[in-house]
Amino acid sequence: MSNSRLKLLRDEQLMTELAGGNHGAFKEILRRYETPCIEFCESFVRNRNSAENLAQETFLHVFRDAKRYQPVARFTTWFYKIAAGRCIIELKKRQARNA
Repeated sequence: MSNSRLKLLRDEQLMTELAGGNHGAFKEILRRYETPCIEFCESFVRNRNSAENLAQETFLHVFRDAKRYQPVARFTTWFYKIAAGRCIIELKKRQARNA
């Protein structure tokens, strides 16, 4: 499937494509959500470098779990739940280091 065609697909459809082995679908998800994910993570952890690392972890999780993704809710609900979970873990680690 061409990149221009992938740009027309909904997020949930991209996940179906990714689960089927279309890595171009992952590139499209990354294009759509990289900056918003970094900004979301930065709002939690207040550190750009940490936010970039957390976003990378989020995308890795999306890639690895593509076959298990179930479109029962919007993709963004699932995606940002993963990102928030990563941020909470990071904040707990910081808290433990500072205790």
